[in-house]
Amino acid sequence: MKKLLLLIGLTFTLTFSQKLYSQCTGAQSSIDLTIDFTGDSYPEEDAWKIINTSTGATVDSVCFGVYSSGGTANITLCLDTGITYVLQALDDYGDGLDGSSWSIDYTFGGNIGTLGSNNYNVAINNPYCGASYSNNEVADSISFYVTYVAAPSCLPPTSLTSSNVSSSSADLSWTENNGASSWNLEYGPSGLHLELAQLLI
Repeated sequence: MKKLLLLIGLTFTLTFSQKLYSQCTGAQSSIDLTIDFTGDSYPEEDAWKIINTSTGATVDSVCFGVYSSGGTANITLCLDTGITYVLQALDDYGDGLDGSSWSIDYTFGGNIGTLGSNNYNVAINNPYCGASYSNNEVADSISFYVTYVAAPSCLPPTSLTSSNVSSSSADLSWTENNGASSWNLEYGPSGLHLELAQLLI
């Protein structure tokens, strides 16, 4: 049984947290990479790659220029367990990450590590994909060993939206991620504690 919370103000105000969960295999863990470009004046100069340290293979990457609009990038990856990886934060211009902050976490567990405070200035021998400059560098990096962290048995619904909102009703829709066929909807005035909410079945 799912529980959804609907908070009501003068008109219906729908609050929800949307998160996409990767469908990893049993030999993988779900990993979140979050890059905050809020303090970065040159996000188009940032790129990254994750490398399997035992094989040297790049398992995932993003080229320079992809993050030109700034904001926050949220990437969810499925990585094989029992392997050490390195996340390299790359800079195109060669002057560091310019204020972006990076965090890598288990989707269903704790923080693995953060990046963004160092400027290693390790030159990349060949221009990295999407490069506008010739002095690309590894600006920061972190090595991490992936252990198995199981997904919860009951994933929350995602993509929750509202339409036809009035002072007394609203149409709701969401994506069910576990095959549930019935849900509980809890509602009340805006700011109400969940324990005091009304229940619709």
